[in-house]
Amino acid sequence: MIQNNPSENRRPVRLCIMATVPSIIVEFYGRQIDFLIEQGFDVTVITSLDKELEKDISRKARLIIIPMTRYISPYQDLLTLIRLINCIRKGAFDIVQYSSPKAALLGSIAAWICRVPVRLYLMWGLYYSAQRGFKRSFFKGVEMVICFFSTHVSPDSKGNLFFAVGEKLCSISKMSVVGNGSANGVDLQRFDPQRLKSKRIDIRNYLHIPNDAIVVGFVGRITKDKGIAELLKVFISLKNKYPKLYLILVGPEEDNRSVYPVEISTVFFQEKRVICVGRQKYPEDYMSAMDIFVLPSYREGFGVVSIEASAMELPVISTDIPGPREAVVNGKTGTLIKPKSVDDLQSSMEIMLNDPYLCRNMGLAGREWAKHFDQKSLWEQIVIHRKTLLCKKTSKNLNC
Repeated sequence: MIQNNPSENRRPVRLCIMATVPSIIVEFYGRQIDFLIEQGFDVTVITSLDKELEKDISRKARLIIIPMTRYISPYQDLLTLIRLINCIRKGAFDIVQYSSPKAALLGSIAAWICRVPVRLYLMWGLYYSAQRGFKRSFFKGVEMVICFFSTHVSPDSKGNLFFAVGEKLCSISKMSVVGNGSANGVDLQRFDPQRLKSKRIDIRNYLHIPNDAIVVGFVGRITKDKGIAELLKVFISLKNKYPKLYLILVGPEEDNRSVYPVEISTVFFQEKRVICVGRQKYPEDYMSAMDIFVLPSYREGFGVVSIEASAMELPVISTDIPGPREAVVNGKTGTLIKPKSVDDLQSSMEIMLNDPYLCRNMGLAGREWAKHFDQKSLWEQIVIHRKTLLCKKTSKNLNC
């Protein structure tokens, strides 16, 4: 039975949120941080420096900048670990939650050393699952270390939970998925095609895309792991057959274009019907200009962008892997294809290009499907989840 300690109940739950880079905080949390603060959490965010994105992190949270690299750097990583230990010790946090490999590895170790009651690993995708050979073995080992030092692991999809258990990364007894999955849910008012009707014309005019064009779109990191090479190969194959076909890529380019084969990098530089618009604060504006949404990723935590596309009444093509399997209802809101398969992607895309009636029905079904991932509802479940974890580890009376 949980004993009520008035002196503990008077102070808010001290929550530390960690991520390697600020873009993860901005994209995967957004206004969730403000909501947590409104619900009685004292929130500290730890991430690395990025002057452009810092201003988009909640001003209500305490922001601490500690340099972290995405790559292996023994000396720098040791310095980061020492700084994290000092910061966590001073913060006296009740919960430290972390995502992204480097922040999760160093954060879980630092929080363990500081004996933080709840050390929560938000498993938003498994990098090693798309790797092979030594790289796969090494990063799988990293995941096992993170899970070992964490008191709880919360994947953002049941598919990734079962994958992690099958890979023996973690015991199912300390794992759970909050709600129906996803990191932050979907803001159905923000991703509303009716609200953004005028944006469709504005964006197409801005990008010099004809009103009668068929626009295929992608939103995410422009990198090989997201299936960009396969997507561009399909475009190259279809561009002459469908002269009104356009491709919009929304997101930061993380790969140097020279890593792609010559014919693909040439398309990046020379093809006027392939339009890269970079990272956008309001990707829904660009989604309003699309007719078909494609996410041919090799790995995903959940693929919430597919739910956002469904909320925008777009038919979705994604890969049949853990995460996207729960974001797309195959045959109803979109189509799931074999990862890395150019043939499957092209076949699915051609079916949609030639059947606007199918696209329309999938889009309407998608909007209804997206309601299962309503953002506010998920936030409320996250509050209950975090408080329940803390109740189990301490004597705090938080109305669990």
